[in-house]
Amino acid sequence: MYLSVMLDLFNNEVVSYHLNPHPSLGQVLQTVQQAVQHRPNVEGLLIHSDQWGP
Repeated sequence: MYLSVMLDLFNNEVVSYHLNPHPSLGQVLQTVQQAVQHRPNVEGLLIHSDQWGP
């Protein structure tokens, strides 16, 4: 299983997450969409991605 997580680094809160059997762009986009629904004011939002690979 692959986990995509959006964290609020100000208070270490998990804003959204999504599990998928395979890594995919769709998984990441669903996580971001959930985060925007949870926090609709995205002005000044900064997203950092830790990318990994084989």
